[in-house]
Amino acid sequence: MSGMSVPRLDPLEPTTSSIVSTSTSSSRSSPSSRSTLPSSTSSLPRSSVQLTPSLVLASSPSTSSSTTPSLGLFATRPLEPGTLLFSEPPLLTCSSWRDLRATLSCSTDETRTAFWSLANAFPDEAEAEKGIFDTNAFALDTHGGKYGLFRLTSRINHSCAPNVKTSFVASRGRMEVRVVRRVEEGEEVRSSYLPPGELVRLGKDERRERLEKGWGFECACEACQREGGEEEALRAELRTILDSLPRSFFRPLSQDPTLILRHVSRALDLLDLLSLSPLCTSLFLLPAFKTCVLSHDTRSARLWVRLALKVVGVVEGEGGEGWRRWESWRERPERALERGEGGKGWAKRDLWRETREAIGDRLEADEQSSGPGQGIVARLSRLFGAEQ
Repeated sequence: MSGMSVPRLDPLEPTTSSIVSTSTSSSRSSPSSRSTLPSSTSSLPRSSVQLTPSLVLASSPSTSSSTTPSLGLFATRPLEPGTLLFSEPPLLTCSSWRDLRATLSCSTDETRTAFWSLANAFPDEAEAEKGIFDTNAFALDTHGGKYGLFRLTSRINHSCAPNVKTSFVASRGRMEVRVVRRVEEGEEVRSSYLPPGELVRLGKDERRERLEKGWGFECACEACQREGGEEEALRAELRTILDSLPRSFFRPLSQDPTLILRHVSRALDLLDLLSLSPLCTSLFLLPAFKTCVLSHDTRSARLWVRLALKVVGVVEGEGGEGWRRWESWRERPERALERGEGGKGWAKRDLWRETREAIGDRLEADEQSSGPGQGIVARLSRLFGAEQ
């Protein structure tokens, strides 16, 4: 998108013009503009540039194999799960890196300066534009026909246990960044460059290989550093559960529905232990929900919808595509199976007890609760890793 001015960040204040002149490291082995998770600190980094009331841009401690510093975004105050950290339009859009040169030539000096200040994790590329594109571009559609580079979002570094989620909302033409796990003052905000399915399925070495190939750095985030022995076993168990869940719900289940719900219950606990909740939670909610629908247990299915709406509300925000889909199933859960047979031939199963055991400690009716920290809010905050 050519000729753009400094974007307005909703719902926060505008960025300061000083950020566009700040350069980042271009070393291939550095965490770059998209990298790794340091421990939370009690104070903000030195030499930071104020971007919004909640964020500063500062040098990010390197936790990769390189000691070359990179830049990252740090919280100036505690941030709770579900907080919309900022929303911004693309700095530039293009169909591929080859279009960048023409797009830049039609842009303002300020936009070009902001573009060239973004990190380049591939300095050996013959075309510098391609290195910056490969390091920072986001796909803006599912077909990969449109990409965007962002003034702030492109500076968020990576973690295999992220505390924020980036989502491009096509209807608004903006990238939204939401907090998914509590962020302490002085802690760096980190997203995952890998989709939730890969965070669950891939081991440390496989994740590092993907990140090295895609973004030019060897990940040494906090999650990777502590992964070993017991944590590797927990991740292996989580992958086994995910692989065991039904792929299709348009025919009778080949597994006992109660066994599926027990597996999902265990998966939710493992996600908590691995700091992957709630970002990866939806991977397990949909099979549990459809299992109840296929068993004609509408009451249990609606309980899974309630949990899913809370989870998606934190990760994507209410009103998003995922949230609207779950909302449409609240009153008519059977709509989730309308394209298939919908479990014809199956006798009605009462899964209520298994459903309550699976999510009862995460989703308790709060009709009689009042005041903050009670009922569903308190229980979900524990699920999402927030402190009471």
